[in-house]
Amino acid sequence: MSTSYFQHASTRGACRPPRLACRCSAVPHALAADLGGTNARYQLWRCPPGGAATLAFQSTHATAAHASFQASLAAFLAEAALGLPAAACFAVAGPVVSGSATLTNLSNWRVDGTELRGLLATPAVRVVNDFEGVGYGILDLPASSLLTLNAAAPACGRS
Repeated sequence: MSTSYFQHASTRGACRPPRLACRCSAVPHALAADLGGTNARYQLWRCPPGGAATLAFQSTHATAAHASFQASLAAFLAEAALGLPAAACFAVAGPVVSGSATLTNLSNWRVDGTELRGLLATPAVRVVNDFEGVGYGILDLPASSLLTLNAAAPACGRS
């Protein structure tokens, strides 16, 4: 995942699009995770009141080294030693249904949003497909990084 994705996850409030953003001051630390078949990439972002989000800690865990997602997450949080995040977003390599997913290539790795809200003691938890997570990162790209493929005018009612 790109740095902008993780910044977006923390500054916009657990992977919400900008129009649904919460204020940075409401999220002291935000956890962003990219969970794939080979690696689980975690980042904790510090989000001071009125300030820009800064990376506080990051780590990559080989998924084969952990029996479950919960074991990997617990190892990351212990390693970071920054306490529980106020918000979290988990981008998962697999279909997400009703806030839960099982990784496509790791059937023993189940990511359940409801369970995570309890484990992390915060209602600000999102579980999204990894392509959705990448999509949020695109929102932060400068115009110079974009390439128009079709210069047609938008259809009525679409933009």
